[in-house]
Amino acid sequence: MNPPTPTRPQLNRRSFLALATAAAIDSALPLHAASQVDPDWTTPLPPFRIAGNIHYVGSRDLASYLITTSHGHILINTNLTTSPTQIRASIEKLGFTLPQVKILLISHAHNDHCAGSAELVKISGAKYAVMDGDVPVVESGGKQDFQYGNRPEMLYPAAKVSDPPRWRPGPTRRRHPNRPQNRRSHQGMYHLDHAS
Repeated sequence: MNPPTPTRPQLNRRSFLALATAAAIDSALPLHAASQVDPDWTTPLPPFRIAGNIHYVGSRDLASYLITTSHGHILINTNLTTSPTQIRASIEKLGFTLPQVKILLISHAHNDHCAGSAELVKISGAKYAVMDGDVPVVESGGKQDFQYGNRPEMLYPAAKVSDPPRWRPGPTRRRHPNRPQNRRSHQGMYHLDHAS
């Protein structure tokens, strides 16, 4: 006895319309959700010191960090295109200024982390450094993003990435007139060349 031949389910008109409607709703929901900005992303949060020289300067739900150093400050994440005003105000409330920011970094090249970069680089004059894979994405304003590049609501102002900083090899030299054995230390360390 032969096993019964499997039959393909029949797709009638009602099933087809239900499936097409579900697909249309499913594809429309992410576009609608992405075009609406969560209010917590734009609600200011008073800036505060996290620890040592690390400060929070983001909104209630989009993080931005300021790391202060004697050679200039580092800002991580610029958030939305509307965020630079809020970030600048937070930096100033901490007693610093935007022109003191010398390096701008991002966690990744999505519009909720880097859309304000073009404006903040222009205002501060900071060098903009991103991971190699993010360079074409940020320089195209998100158009080169493999996931969101074809969604207009996910695009942002393009920002030119700075040339990579030059690193010069150590050693670090310390001057200890009373301790000649300590004049040379930290062999093999690398230091950021701030002149580049």
